[in-house]
Amino acid sequence: DAHLLMVNALYSPERSGAEHRRLLDRITELGLGDRVTLITDFLPEEVCVTLLKTADLVVFPYQRTEESSSAAVRMALVANCPTAVTPLPIFADVAAAVSTLPGTDPGSLAAGIDTLLTALKDADTRAAACARAASFVAERDAALLSRRLRGLLRGACNHVSVEAEATC
Repeated sequence: DAHLLMVNALYSPERSGAEHRRLLDRITELGLGDRVTLITDFLPEEVCVTLLKTADLVVFPYQRTEESSSAAVRMALVANCPTAVTPLPIFADVAAAVSTLPGTDPGSLAAGIDTLLTALKDADTRAAACARAASFVAERDAALLSRRLRGLLRGACNHVSVEAEATC
């Protein structure tokens, strides 16, 4: 009774078109048309967050990438969603807020997703996953970070001021 919602804007017809067609053909070949929804339009962030909030689990099954971090995974965390990622360096900075799948191959992805979906049926487990996401986001709140920076700058200025007075 699972339904896969894929929210993936196509990068460009030249780069994504063939893969998109291959994916549509595979969905049809497997008879999964009524169990998979593809949204390939570029969407405003608010719409993406709303769609993410409908998910039982948001999965980022990256295979390989040269990127140093993922903005997409942060959007799932802002949506306060249980989130799973593949064990790649791109997700190292969000490791405390997400669940890491056992691998990147199809079998590992399937086993990891199945295990997580089963675990997330427990209300306490789900609440803990959502709490990890909320904590990650709260710790990076711009207003909080601004206050911390202001405090550090004031402390540094006070230190410089005290040192200047001591040398006079």
